[in-house]
Amino acid sequence: MGDIWRAEAGHSLADRGENAALQRVFGPPGSRQRWHSSRALLGELGGVGGSLSTALAVHALSDPGWPARPALVNSSSLTGSHSCLVIAPAAVTAAVAA
Repeated sequence: MGDIWRAEAGHSLADRGENAALQRVFGPPGSRQRWHSSRALLGELGGVGGSLSTALAVHALSDPGWPARPALVNSSSLTGSHSCLVIAPAAVTAAVAA
């Protein structure tokens, strides 16, 4: 797995579950991938945080200097909507399908 785009809100109590789950599956931040959190940086985005994180992940994957590895995007809103999306560059997707 490449980078992880978290739903982290910047509140330690609210973020504890997501961080614990990610560490259990992928190890601590920086061990094998970078962790990002647009919501912690920009604040509550009114339900578009997942869309913004997905756009940032796609943009990063289109950068030739960025590692061509799948990215995980988590999304969570204060209204209770949650999603998780894995995106990958076309070259990685084609290699997996072969």
